[in-house]
Amino acid sequence: MVFFEAMQFEAPVEQNELFVMNQPHLYPLCRLVDRFPRYAVVIADTNSARIIVFGLNALQSSEELQHAKTKRMSAGGWSQARFQRHVDNFRKQHASEVVEFLERLIREEKIEHFFLAGDEEVVIPLLKEQMPKHLQERLVDVLRLEVSAADNILLERTLEVLQSEHARRDADKVEYLMTQFRSGGLAIAGVVDTLTALENGQVDELIVPASTSVLDAPEEALAVTAEPVVATEGQDLQTRAMLIADALVTKAQQTSAKISFIEDSQLLASIGGCGALLRYRI
Repeated sequence: MVFFEAMQFEAPVEQNELFVMNQPHLYPLCRLVDRFPRYAVVIADTNSARIIVFGLNALQSSEELQHAKTKRMSAGGWSQARFQRHVDNFRKQHASEVVEFLERLIREEKIEHFFLAGDEEVVIPLLKEQMPKHLQERLVDVLRLEVSAADNILLERTLEVLQSEHARRDADKVEYLMTQFRSGGLAIAGVVDTLTALENGQVDELIVPASTSVLDAPEEALAVTAEPVVATEGQDLQTRAMLIADALVTKAQQTSAKISFIEDSQLLASIGGCGALLRYRI
């Protein structure tokens, strides 16, 4: 008996493939999630804000915070100064509520990154001023966009920046992995050792190539997992590499390890195509 469920994604799938296995084939799905992650966008002016969550190349949720409009008075004297202080306090309170909502959203939905957009002279400085350090560290970029910008424009602009930033961080991540590995730190490299560390629950972050063409695929690697992947007679290297890649990400999912796909797969070629940052050494 066969059970399946068809799912429609807005994120583009690179190629059509059919896998018949005794368990779900997770590698391409995890790869899709990595390329099109969930992130938030805050687009605000002095009295309103939209907080949007994008994921898998589509809008997932949108919330709007609205306050009464205020503006500065042109009259002079003490009353003008008092009213302007009132306006400034109102805007500061608005920024504080936006940041509070964003922080709760990021915590509850486990969102890694967000963008800001809006008035760079007034609103953005106020929002940044209200942000705790741990939230500022998740900020990817500030975009020059009108508050009325359409959702598809927001998605296009932010995704372009996010994927460019992702590529830059890939190089830093691989460099850190190699430094830790070569110095005997909390890192491992190579297919067999990485699979073994995953089986032991040691892996904090699995680092794998976006293309399996650089992944070493020795037959002995297929037998490392607790439920070995069975290689068929005459199986080509490409198919074996895909099976190993799937075993890596499946075990990472089972042990709550983070998975990072490296777009420039050649960065991992010198260490067998994959590695991992460890929680501990045995």
